Amino acid sequence: MMLSILDGDLEFTNGQLVLVEGAEEIRQHIEIRLGLWRGEAFYDVDEGADYRDLVLPAENRDDMLGELRRVVLGTPGVTDCQLKIETSTAEKITISGTYVGNTDVLNDIIRGEFGPVEIGG
Repeated sequence: MMLSILDGDLEFTNGQLVLVEGAEEIRQHIEIRLGLWRGEAFYDVDEGADYRDLVLPAENRDDMLGELRRVVLGTPGVTDCQLKIETSTAEKITISGTYVGNTDVLNDIIRGEFGPVEIGG
């Protein structure tokens, strides 16, 4: 389970933090991972997307999609994904997509959507 994040803020109901699981948990985890730049996390400098060298230069679409796909597929429970680049410039990229996955809580296959996630600016 993860804490529920609503519009970038923790979600509270009746003074209690809201927890999510299943498709919502995976969606949030994907969006958090896509928002993390490689080297930004002190606990794992290899975590995150290589926006600086592979994605935001926007020079090679295959490299860009490969890096973003690597990040999404590294999300616990995600087994497949399809990505769509909504907008892309040298300074900013907006990503959305679909995923297939499962969680420890549910043994069923989960299909869901994520995004749009905007990086840079």
